[in-house]
Amino acid sequence: MNNFVVDFLGFRMMVSSLIIRIIYAIGLLGITIYGLQQALGNLLVGLGIIILANLLWRIFCEALILLFGIHQELVKISRNFKS
Repeated sequence: MNNFVVDFLGFRMMVSSLIIRIIYAIGLLGITIYGLQQALGNLLVGLGIIILANLLWRIFCEALILLFGIHQELVKISRNFKS
């Protein structure tokens, strides 16, 4: 069987990094739209949402990508020990 298929089915290859980036973009858009709506009523609250919420969302998504990146590196190390 192809290594790609074996790695994919064995969860040694992760597709989550791409999915997280897509979800980040959707969340960024949603948070920004919500912040703009709130800015119509209260400019300071709207700007706070746009800046702080997007910053926190970015940090959260980066942390997820980092965790999955660590997993991928551990899989590479594991493969090197098996060879």
